[in-house]
Amino acid sequence: MLWEYEQLAAEISRQLEDYPAAHRHLQQARTLITPDHPEAQVSVHIVAGLLAENENKPDQARQQYEKALSLTRDTHARARLYSHLGKLASYEKNYPLALTLLKKGIRSMVPSYDEKRDINPDSKSIKSVYRKEYLFTLIKQKASMELAMYRQKPGPPLLVRALSSFRTADQMVELMRRSHEATQSKLFWRQDTHHLYEEAIEASFLQQNVALAFYYLEKSRAVLLNDRLNELTANQKLSPALAEQERTFRTRQEQLLEQLQQYAPGTREYAQRFSQWFSQHEAQQEFIESLRQTHPAYFHYRYDNQVPSVATIQQKLEGNDQAFVSYFLGDEAIYAIGITSSKTILRKLPLSGFRRNANRFLKLCSTPELTKTEVQALQRTGYQLYRRLLMPLHVPSARMIVSLDGAFLPFEAFSHSPTLPNAYLVHQQAFSYTYSARFLLRDRQTSGWQRPFLGMAPEQFSASLKQPELPGSAQFLSTISDRIPFAQVKTHQKATKAAFLREAPNYRILQLFTHADAHLSEHTEPVLYFADSALKLSDLNVNRPFRTQLLVLSACQTGLGVEQKGEGIQSLARGFAALGIPSTVTTLWNVQDQATYTIVEQFYQQLSEGLPQDVALQKAKLNWMHTQDHQLPYYWAALIQTGATTPIQNASVIPVYAGISGGALLIFLGVLMYRKRGLTKAPHP
Repeated sequence: MLWEYEQLAAEISRQLEDYPAAHRHLQQARTLITPDHPEAQVSVHIVAGLLAENENKPDQARQQYEKALSLTRDTHARARLYSHLGKLASYEKNYPLALTLLKKGIRSMVPSYDEKRDINPDSKSIKSVYRKEYLFTLIKQKASMELAMYRQKPGPPLLVRALSSFRTADQMVELMRRSHEATQSKLFWRQDTHHLYEEAIEASFLQQNVALAFYYLEKSRAVLLNDRLNELTANQKLSPALAEQERTFRTRQEQLLEQLQQYAPGTREYAQRFSQWFSQHEAQQEFIESLRQTHPAYFHYRYDNQVPSVATIQQKLEGNDQAFVSYFLGDEAIYAIGITSSKTILRKLPLSGFRRNANRFLKLCSTPELTKTEVQALQRTGYQLYRRLLMPLHVPSARMIVSLDGAFLPFEAFSHSPTLPNAYLVHQQAFSYTYSARFLLRDRQTSGWQRPFLGMAPEQFSASLKQPELPGSAQFLSTISDRIPFAQVKTHQKATKAAFLREAPNYRILQLFTHADAHLSEHTEPVLYFADSALKLSDLNVNRPFRTQLLVLSACQTGLGVEQKGEGIQSLARGFAALGIPSTVTTLWNVQDQATYTIVEQFYQQLSEGLPQDVALQKAKLNWMHTQDHQLPYYWAALIQTGATTPIQNASVIPVYAGISGGALLIFLGVLMYRKRGLTKAPHP
């Protein structure tokens, strides 16, 4: 088996771009392969073809792939080779040839597929394929080729065919992602499907189909978060016995599919195995359908991954003077959709220079002291982003819900004028943010009694954490909590990580005054500091459901983390959202303590008056700005509200709990008086 070592070494060298070493290892592999081992030769030819591609030698790559194709009878190898050959043809813009090769690859995996017809494999055929990722790659490439042919020579039939292929590829993503349980595996698929959804949105734009573009934009957004929410919610709604039955069905299906691939289509053995698989598949579908009837809540969370329609979004916006804007940041362009209660708008926006402007804007916003020249640059950049992202959508509502792709930008700090000082949008509109429309509209029914408020402020931290003190945070927390009956506070050494994990799920509002680190690295994760230790994003994966309605993280960079392409920022705020907390107030950069304390205190004051959360935060910021000579975004724009914007139940819970406490007191006094009267009538001997 030494040839396998040499082949693997060649592949690693190729990926490290050490091409001479890759050639040496390939030559060694060839000398070690015996003539009676053709599949080994196929593997080496594939690596040699990839190496030739890297060296920009398409003719040599094609020769290697064609040699491998002539030797192999393995279904998956043939599919992979047709995929590579189709890719080479597309590089030369020979799209008809590329399409022909890709269809051959599809037929190698789905024998019933007709290469001469412009349709895709049906659902039943796709489900019977074992290694669906190979078929998915082929169908994804087929959709790209059909779109490329339309760009080359526009014609409605080509666009319809491309959209049909994108739809099939999207359905395959749904099938495959359920079999990928590990987070890293899911992240791989999010990265791999991002370009698929970009092209699907482009095709929808070319057809001017806003509803379809919105569907694909939503399918690209926050999938890991929705999976986690569905998993947590579903697991609370199914008995252990039914859960085990469900796992058994899934495992048996995978086993039968694996066995099916060992036989050639058309043989008696293949027909027998296919019959077994199909019977098992039908039984599994009957079981799932029975869950729709007997456990509708579980079925909804586990299997019903419907994207909300534009009409559903419009219904939510109606009567609130709200608009919903969503962005897809692609490799070629930005796609934007604006939705109000009465209209929808789809725009393709230029990508050139956007990332540079966005990064510059964030840097200027997060700087506490700016020169006059830098203030002017902040105004210009904020105005440019306003013109690029908001003006083309024409949705000037008083309240804006923003769904961003990738890093958050504080839209309230954009400028509506390039020259007027302090022309920030916060003066005109209240902004809130969401990971996706599905997250925003998710049904969150709280169960059981909730305590009103838990606040934590360590103020000092363990020496091992190397965090500076936060003087005054405990006092500010006390000021807030004094207004809320039955509020609980934990300050100084009582504000521990264990206390938070133990008690936080039971409270309606959580307020944390502490430090946090975004750790913008793929090898670390965001952390939140308590008096004794740090809480990591992964520590939040607990089975205990949170009944919290609002979490306020008054710490630095709680909204930041590692950006996963096609998925968004994996931050502490997102981790809490995955626990089912519908609304969070978080920060985008290192905040100024006193300004943050004052804005948060004002925020609670506005909430107590029954205002929606986005409006309450807007007014809190404006009230702070009216008392200050400096208006730089550094001091006020870091705090953003993400998720549901509905007012906190019964105006900051004060009247509710005051009523409960008053009612309980009356009952207690009544019982006491009754007992006293009884004692008067019948004294103890």
